[in-house]
Amino acid sequence: MRRIAWRSGKKLKAFTQSEDPLLKFIRFFVWEIPKWNVTALKLFVQSDMVKLLAVPVVAAIITTTTTISERQEREQVETFDEYLNQIDTLTFERGLLTDEPSPGAVVLARGRTIAALRKLDLKRRQELIAFIQASGLHKGDNAVISFEGANLQKLNLRKADLRDFNFEEAILLDINLAEARLWDANFHFSSLLRANLKGAELQGANLERTDLALANLEGADLSGANLERAHLGGIPNLKRAYLGGANLKGVYFGKANLEKASLSGANLEDADLDRVNLKGADLSGANLEGASLREVNLKGVQYCNTIMPDGNIRNDDCK
Repeated sequence: MRRIAWRSGKKLKAFTQSEDPLLKFIRFFVWEIPKWNVTALKLFVQSDMVKLLAVPVVAAIITTTTTISERQEREQVETFDEYLNQIDTLTFERGLLTDEPSPGAVVLARGRTIAALRKLDLKRRQELIAFIQASGLHKGDNAVISFEGANLQKLNLRKADLRDFNFEEAILLDINLAEARLWDANFHFSSLLRANLKGAELQGANLERTDLALANLEGADLSGANLERAHLGGIPNLKRAYLGGANLKGVYFGKANLEKASLSGANLEDADLDRVNLKGADLSGANLEGASLREVNLKGVQYCNTIMPDGNIRNDDCK
């Protein structure tokens, strides 16, 4: 075995130093490969010939990757341009921006918007949303572009500017709205199950009767938002969330994590806070009348003008 390994290694060395590598390469594969053992294989892998052969292979991989990337980029541009052209046609030929646009044109505009969002990458999704914002197609009671009842589950809309958009009764399971601007957005009766709303700006948003079970709302700003009768089942994450002045009347919090959350001035009447983690939360000015607080972690909670479930007021931390 050692003799074969040495002999194969010696021939391999001679092969790699040959002036006619192509001929030797063919001959070596025909006559010498059957004689290889582990040692010879290691020598071959370390040989200069393998390194030389690797160059065109790597070059081919890079070329293929670049070609695929260019094709994908071209497809993205074409999809976005096609969408803009479609909206342009609907606007000028079907009166999309008139006081009473054609119902058919509105349906087409909404359908094509959702289809485009599905096809586009994150960057162009944000650009598409910015276009809608600039055009004002999403505003008013009779908004042309509305996501009411739309299925947008698992869509990545991270950091998108979705102020004033209508998501009423929309299916938004597993959607990524982290750091999105959602001021005054309407999520009434929508499903945000397992949604990522970390750091989202939800000031003044309507989340009445919204399903937020298992949602991540860590660091989200919900000041002035309406969450009346919203469902926060499971273990939603509201750590360090800002809920100042929010309407949380009758909300079911499940086993929510509200550690260090700001609930100053929030309306928590009749809310179900059983087994919730309120460690270090700010309840200054909050109304907890009629709320259920069984097995709640209240360590380090701040009380000042806080109306407790029994109607009494606590001022432990007033300065």
